[in-house]
Amino acid sequence: MEKEEDIIKKQEERETMKIPCGMARANILTSTVSGGVPVYFGTGVSPVNSPAQFFVAWGEEVLTGGLIPTCNSDCPEQGVLWFADEGEAGARYEQVLQALGEPEAGLVVPAAEINETAPLILVTGAAGKTGRAVIKSLVRCGLPVRAFVRGEHQLETVKSLGARETVSGDLESPDDYLKALAGVQAVYHICPNVHPREKDIGLVAIEAARKANVSRFVYHSVLHPQTEKMPHHWQKLRVEEMLFESGLNFTILQPAVYMQNILGSRESMVKEGVYRVPYPVDTRLSLVDLEDVAESAATVLKDPGHDRAIYELAGQEAPTQAEIASAIAGATGCQVRAEQVSVDSWRRQARASGLGEYQIETLIKMFHYYARYGLRGNSNLLAWLLGRPPTTLTTFLAGELSEGRGT
Repeated sequence: MEKEEDIIKKQEERETMKIPCGMARANILTSTVSGGVPVYFGTGVSPVNSPAQFFVAWGEEVLTGGLIPTCNSDCPEQGVLWFADEGEAGARYEQVLQALGEPEAGLVVPAAEINETAPLILVTGAAGKTGRAVIKSLVRCGLPVRAFVRGEHQLETVKSLGARETVSGDLESPDDYLKALAGVQAVYHICPNVHPREKDIGLVAIEAARKANVSRFVYHSVLHPQTEKMPHHWQKLRVEEMLFESGLNFTILQPAVYMQNILGSRESMVKEGVYRVPYPVDTRLSLVDLEDVAESAATVLKDPGHDRAIYELAGQEAPTQAEIASAIAGATGCQVRAEQVSVDSWRRQARASGLGEYQIETLIKMFHYYARYGLRGNSNLLAWLLGRPPTTLTTFLAGELSEGRGT
């Protein structure tokens, strides 16, 4: 059987991309243990000036905090190879498995063991899109999580993500929030999206955290909360103001529009070749990968030095909606165009889907703001927190909409 190091030495220059050293977020597509060694195959953030995005990696220490080295390595104990072509990367993954020994059937690489001595972290809104991502990121870092959900039917969902403890209750109830904080050292506060009483819920959370002597309070805010023309942004600013006056040790994260929101139009994009938005197609919006936001949340909760900090979390790009459609076309191999739909049409669809009137009218105000001003942030702080460039739209869409995925 050919040895692992022989495989690496025989690799031809054309097969892999020689790229700068650094770290990239790992989106693991598959992993197993072969000959006692974890082996990974997946996608990562394309390094600057390099088309490489697929990696094959092996070794006990190669994956750290969800990050993978971008540099090529010929270390026998661990290494990573980067490829521009998914087929070549997949073939090399199989070769590495064979070289290391017979894969152990059904055995996958486990998540990091939970550090039972680490501070217990409460995540509110835990069953939502953001809450689920934050829980997974914290668990990957070995941090114990208590998940706070609205209904008991959501408990199994958060348990399956690795939450050590779960609790159900009403965020608007001071008693429920205080009970959820019992024995907790830190809280990641997420309010339900576009909630009409976010300021009131924020006050409940802050008062409960003060009574429970919580040592860290991280608030999930939004990019540009100073914008009064968008009421849900403005409410978050009022919560930030209360935090300033609370005496709590706080950190505030202000994420841009999630790239994941694009996937809500998956069906029309794939079947009709149309990406529909209720504002002009030349509107520019900063985007951010929710996984990058969740990773930043874990960073500020586990590492020192983030007291009283406010971090704007935006990706490197602020594409137009037409440019997003073009990127979708590149990821799917299909023709996709951006199309503006009327606000009235969007309102009818929103009502038919069961969205509340407050949410509908608030989001329409947001659409009007987007149409006139856009929403653009800066990526420097996010890159600093991640220790790497933020995920690009192209990389995100390649992982979500490439042929055979997400269709």
